[in-house]
Amino acid sequence: MKSPFGSRSVLFPSLLIVLVLVAPVALALTVKAPQQQPAVLVTLEGEVTRDGKAVSVDGLQLTPGEVIIWKVRVKNRSARTVSNVRADGLVPKGTQFVPNSFSGVGSRVEYSIDGGASYSAQPTIVVNGKVRPAPMDSYTNVRFLWDGEIAAGESKAAQYKTRLR
Repeated sequence: MKSPFGSRSVLFPSLLIVLVLVAPVALALTVKAPQQQPAVLVTLEGEVTRDGKAVSVDGLQLTPGEVIIWKVRVKNRSARTVSNVRADGLVPKGTQFVPNSFSGVGSRVEYSIDGGASYSAQPTIVVNGKVRPAPMDSYTNVRFLWDGEIAAGESKAAQYKTRLR
């Protein structure tokens, strides 16, 4: 069976997403502005299970039907509490979101069917003039939202799954 990627296997790179929540501060009598560092670091890593062990998808050859577990981690690297943190993950082309695979303590999830332009807890489409739930195979992105506060130095995690078509 030929993969939608043009070959039987697919290589997935790891993804790193950084949200910047702190504005730079100019210091008096300095010529150079200080380097801006993000208050919250967000990472997205994919894993598959091989021989009972979790293995990173980075550089790995995958086969159709294999399930990828996408782990999202947020870490508050600032010295103060942050709130309303969000992290976006992809449903890579050639994969399909696995129903009911979202998990994340203290977070909620929203989905996109338009490449991340808009998000909803239940995306909809219009078919013959009627609004219906969008099929999960049309999901392109996943967004995790932590509505509460994340203390300085604290980390949060969530995950979802996709299946290689």
